[in-house]
Amino acid sequence: MPVRELRFEIEEFHAEYCDTLDRGAIEDWAQYFTEDGVYRVTARENADAGLPVGLVYAEGRAMIRDRAFPIARTQMFAPRYLRHFVSNVRVLEA
Repeated sequence: MPVRELRFEIEEFHAEYCDTLDRGAIEDWAQYFTEDGVYRVTARENADAGLPVGLVYAEGRAMIRDRAFPIARTQMFAPRYLRHFVSNVRVLEA
């Protein structure tokens, strides 16, 4: 695949991913991960110390979906308004 086409596909993926989050469609969020994908949020202090312990850890799309569902259904805080901007995607080779 030519580099330009790959860059366009990546940019479209990022735009769709961000739109899903910005619309609050958390239950649809897991679809952006592969079946064996890993989602991990690690505190900066742990990352700097080389500690892999994450605040959030989900292994595989099914586990990611299991984590997203309660977030979408049980948010106990005021609604948030998000807007993601993705720019300057750079693809060096395909």
